Amino acid sequence: MDNCSVCHGLNGNGTLQNKSSAVEGFYPAPALNRISDELLKPLKELAEIIESSKIKQHGFGGKLSESEKLAVIAAMQNFWTDQDYKEWLKWGGLE
Repeated sequence: MDNCSVCHGLNGNGTLQNKSSAVEGFYPAPALNRISDELLKPLKELAEIIESSKIKQHGFGGKLSESEKLAVIAAMQNFWTDQDYKEWLKWGGLE
């Protein structure tokens, strides 16, 4: 999660402005420690975002195994409340 914290913050709080990026056009890093529209995506799509920078974030293409991507998602979800997790499931999180 060290790589994630550069943009998303040490506690997953996100940033209002992504000033750490040298590449223009990147969106502000959303919070990972609570559910948001950016995170209401199926597990497979979250893994794809980590891999390919699908939503204009720095991706980790080819650097993480599938199990490592799932570990990143699990670490992020550890910040969530039970209600956040239930909401994610309701939106098809395990599909």
